[in-house]
Amino acid sequence: MIPLSAAAEGDLDDLTTYYAERGRDRAIERLIGSVEAVCARYLAKRGSFLDAPRPYPALADLGFRRTKEDAYWFAFQETAKGPILVGIYHEAADIPGRARAHS
Repeated sequence: MIPLSAAAEGDLDDLTTYYAERGRDRAIERLIGSVEAVCARYLAKRGSFLDAPRPYPALADLGFRRTKEDAYWFAFQETAKGPILVGIYHEAADIPGRARAHS
């Protein structure tokens, strides 16, 4: 699996806590499955990875590659040590607000 940045770990913790507090164990399983699937897809270079989601073209300036898996957007950054997962957010999230938190 691709390493997670501190911000992505925080995103994953926040989403997991949100679902756990509501007794949504299946949502946690789907989230973890989505993280695993998108990391495998990124490493295999399968699927579409965008500079920014279409509704938010200004996010391209951050230099991340984004893709959607299930109900989540994932942001990756290439580094000298390889890719890092830098952001995880639900499709209904305030994406521009989330992007500022990761910049």
